[in-house]
Amino acid sequence: MQQCPLNDPKSANMDLSELEAKVDLLIARCHALSEENRELRERERSWLSERADLQAQHQVAQAKIESMIGRVGTPGEPR
Repeated sequence: MQQCPLNDPKSANMDLSELEAKVDLLIARCHALSEENRELRERERSWLSERADLQAQHQVAQAKIESMIGRVGTPGEPR
């Protein structure tokens, strides 16, 4: 008759060691993913800030161009 692996102390210790190793790997992976997530969120904030700056610059440029067009007038239109 075979002995149940749960009743075998050697097997139980090995199973616990394997489980502990797997849990340690999961914890390490969780920490790595948390750090990666933090970095990605920081990059997103930076890109959003840069986007807002570019939009503001675009609006200034657009206003200047419209102002120049208003001063010059439309071609073929008398001044």
